[in-house]
Order: sequence, then C-alpha cells, then structure tokens
Amino acid sequence: MPQDPCQQDKNCFLPNCFCSTFNHQMNPSDIPQIVYFGFDDAVNIGMAGHYDYLFLKDNITNPNGCPVSITLFVSDKYTDYSIVKRYHDVGFELGVHSVTHSHLNSGQKVRNEAEEQRDNLITKAGVSKEEVIGWRSPFLTTAGDQQIDALKQLGFKYDISLQYVKNKIDDDDVWPFTMDFGWPFKCNNNRCPKQHHKGFWQVPLNALMDFKHQYGCSFVDGCRNVPSNEEETYKFIMDNFYSHYNGNRAPLGLNMHAAYFETSYKREGMRRAIRNMTQYEDVYIVNVKQMLEWMEKPTTISEIRTFDGFGCWPRKQSKKPFLHIFLIVVPFSTLVILCIVLLLLTCRNLSRRFRNNDYVILNGKEHIEKLVNGSDDTDLLGFKYDISLKYVKNKIDDDDVWPFTMDFGWPFKCNNNRCPKQHHKGFWQVPLNALMDFKHQYGCSFVDGCRNVPSNEEETYKLIMDNFYSHYNGNRAPLGLNMHAAYFETSYKREVMRRAIRNMTQYEDVYIVNVKQMLEWMEKPTTISEIRTFDGFGCWPRKQSKKPFLHIFLIVVPFSTLVILCIVLLLLTCRNLSRRFRNNDYVILNGKEHIEKLVNGSDDTDL
Repeated sequence: MPQDPCQQDKNCFLPNCFCSTFNHQMNPSDIPQIVYFGFDDAVNIGMAGHYDYLFLKDNITNPNGCPVSITLFVSDKYTDYSIVKRYHDVGFELGVHSVTHSHLNSGQKVRNEAEEQRDNLITKAGVSKEEVIGWRSPFLTTAGDQQIDALKQLGFKYDISLQYVKNKIDDDDVWPFTMDFGWPFKCNNNRCPKQHHKGFWQVPLNALMDFKHQYGCSFVDGCRNVPSNEEETYKFIMDNFYSHYNGNRAPLGLNMHAAYFETSYKREGMRRAIRNMTQYEDVYIVNVKQMLEWMEKPTTISEIRTFDGFGCWPRKQSKKPFLHIFLIVVPFSTLVILCIVLLLLTCRNLSRRFRNNDYVILNGKEHIEKLVNGSDDTDLLGFKYDISLKYVKNKIDDDDVWPFTMDFGWPFKCNNNRCPKQHHKGFWQVPLNALMDFKHQYGCSFVDGCRNVPSNEEETYKLIMDNFYSHYNGNRAPLGLNMHAAYFETSYKREVMRRAIRNMTQYEDVYIVNVKQMLEWMEKPTTISEIRTFDGFGCWPRKQSKKPFLHIFLIVVPFSTLVILCIVLLLLTCRNLSRRFRNNDYVILNGKEHIEKLVNGSDDTDL
C-alpha cells in the first residue's frame, strides 16, 4: 500500500520531520536569507590562507553581531589537524568527507570511512562526537539507501551529496528536508535513495547557474562557463544570491574547494560578494549545522537576533542556572584568592627589599637637591643596562670587550660625544663593539653603518661571517649585531642575513639570544657542557620554577573551586528535595501492617 504524500503539520511535524518543498510555510518576507559555505577536502596551511582571508581577517559578522561561520568537510590525506582544531575553536563546523577520498559506492565503504574520519576529527582535533553530524561524498559518488542507513547508524544527522539542478536562474530551489518520505526528485547522482529514512536530513546540492545563466553547476568551481575576471566572478555569485533573496529564500549553498581561490581575481570577487551580502540586515552567513537548527525551529526576521541557533560561539547556555552560578561564583572566589596571594607576595618582596637595602632614603633637602642635579649616583629608574657606548678595535683579529658593570667606571677611549666618568655600582654596560667592514678597513658600530658598503650578496655574507669568526675563534666575547631593520629593504641583504643565521645555528656551541638573556649568562657563567640546562637560555614563556606564586595559584584555586562546586551542588540538591516534599512527592510507611499492605498490593500508595 503506497504511503500518503508528505503534508506538513498533518503527517510530518517539526523538529523531526520536514517535507520536501519549494515554498516554506513562512512568508518569504519574514524569512532570513541563509547563506552557507561548504568546503571539501584537506585542511592545510595552503587552504587556511584563503579561509583566514575571506572569513576571519576582517572580523565580519552577521546582523546579530556574531561572527560568520562556514562548514569544512574534511578528508584525511594532507590535513593538518592543528589547523582544523583552530577553526573548530573559532566556531566553524567540521563535517566528514572520507579518509581516502575515493569513490564510495557501497554502504559498508561509507560506514567505514565516515566512522574512521570522524574518529580522526575527535582524536586529532579535539572535537566531540556529538558535534560531527554531517557527511559529503567524495566526487558526489553515493551509495543510495545503504549510504543513508550507514550514516544514521553512526549517528550522523544530515547528508549533503545529492544534486538538484534547476533549468533557469529564476526558478526556485529546493529547501532542505527530512527523508521520511524519500527523495522525490530526478536523480542527478550515480545512485539516489528510494526508501524512507525517518528524521534524517537531506541538504540538496542546489546547483548554481553560471555567470552566463546557461548551465547549472553544483560546485562554485565546477561551472562549464568559468569567470575570466573579478567582475564576472562577482556577478556569478551575486546573481545566484539574488535569485534566492528575491525568490523563495531557500538557503543559498556555496559548495566548493578552497583551491578555487588560488586564482586571485576569483578570491577577490568572492570577498567582494561576501562584503556585499553582509550589508543586508536579513542575511546570515552560517554553517550547515546552524542552518538546520533554523529549519527545525523557523524564526522570523523580527526575532532572529535572539535565535540561539545563530548565536555566538561558544554558545550561551541560557537555560542552565547551575552554569550561571558556577560562572559567577568561581571567578569571583578565584579573584579574591588571587588578590590575597598577590598581597602576600608583595609584602614578602617589600620585606626582602628592605632586608637587602634595595631602597633609597632621601635625607632632607640637601640629598634631594644632589639627586636632582645629577651629583648622586642613586638610580631611581631601575634600568639594568646601557648599550650606547662604542668600542672600536683596530684590526679584525683584535679582541672585543666583554660586557661589564660600571662599578669602576668606563676605562676606554670615549668614542661618543660624552662618556661617564664616575662609578655606578652594579649597572651593566654592554659595549657597542664595532664590526670591521667586509674589506677589514674601518670599524662600524652598526651593521648598516659601514663606510665600505657591501654591493652584493657575497660581500654582505662576508661582512657578517668574518666578524662572527673573529669572535668565535678569538676571546668569544658576545657578538652584537646592532642595526636598523630598514637595512633589509634591500632584498639580497635580508637573504644573506638569513643565510648567515642558518650557518651560525649549525654550531652546537652558538646561541642567538637577546641582550637580557646574554646578561643573565654574564651574571651566572655556564659552561658549554651545562648550557642546555641553563635557565637563562630557556624557552619562552619561562618556567617559573623558583616562584611559588604559580604553585600556590594552581593548588589554592582548584581546591577553592572544588569546595564552591560542592556547596552549589549541595544547595541545588537540598532545593530539589524541598520541592519534592512540598509537593507531597513521598510516602510515609506507618508500621508493619502498612508495609504488608503495600507489598501485597492492597494499598493504593504509589511509590
């Protein structure tokens, strides 16, 4: 006996069932125009540049203030899952596009690859199983009913592989629908499902019309008539947009491969189209999952700004008071504890400074006047070093000066306009040891300040490496390469410096560090055999192994959070118990006789 045709709100009810249709029950003027992007294949650094440029660089948002989102149907080969995780964290939807990217023409093949690739997204990108709900078949090769059965068994919610092709650009497109009543349209794939699949969503690949309005193309990058410039690309996208916006307002799907944007004018045409679409107050660029949330709970334009399905990422759990309590109480208690810890550490540091006489006492007007007039060597600014005084050697093989403290003043010839003559206890001077130019004739305090300027790559490389070897094979005083970055505006100089840096880093006993790190070594000289464990040359951010503040924070805060969490749970449990007792949701057993009646079923008490 044939099944009755699908009739919305008669034998098909949202949110679990929606009939295939060209006309939504809602008036088109009340429907927000949904635009979704579905990108196929591997996610890697090459493709990431296009996603970042189009969707993240300019911080484009929907009319409700939330960022636009897209769907990435990810295949395994060539995928960088650290990039996938980054996109998940900013709110992009991740769908499955197989492992091997081959023609999957049986249900078992679809099941195997859908499950394995979903597991890849879970384990390698940190996505939860519940978030991965969409599938697209490679090459749009489908396995008919077996494909839908396999996806349903795995817990997928939708498939976006079946094509619908209209005849003219002004014809209406098909709305997404559930497969409760099967696939009712002409089959434009190798196989289409013929059976009914309750509650499973089919998102039709509504073919776009090319920029000449001659042929349909299911993928943006699959048109027979290919745009040859930015204007034609822009026209192609916007003509299809307006056919939806001024038509039945079915969601506009822009399905494609990101490699399409390797041609710059195509990327600029798309960027221009996106900027245009986001100017409309009733247009939302969302991912496929968000679009289906709207399908399950259709919301008018007048109320769409408060529609949770189009909300910002991460979603706000507005109906869970426990989370609200947790998010208010825990940060507040953490802040209080943090303030107490900071206060204790501040007091400890102050006490240490006074014990170590690391402070200044101004004894009356005379002392203050000396300080102001510069006749007192007290340093109130707290700087640790100066790197302005020049030292110039005569020959490239001469030794260079090591950094030193000014406890006994500046003992060398003054090559600046003024040099200090007094003693400055504990203050470091890092001499500007002049390099010798590439001809070994004149000293130059700055790399870009030599009288004999290198005229090619080889001379520039010689300038750097000759000075390096004069230190390396000499007294091993730190080699300072002081310069202005504008020096690298000449490309060969930049490339040469890069070559020199790569050369120097080949040595096991050469470290390229900043001045502060160099002075840490000066304060605590460490041999080559022990340098790998020297904290001053450690990675950034530094491990604060000797600072108990982090330890205190990591112990006290989780403990206090746990205590507060227990209190909140206890309060919520007590509240629920009190409600049950107030509503008489309990039984009092009055002695043995009552219990026997209850056991024998002769009492109407309902436990």
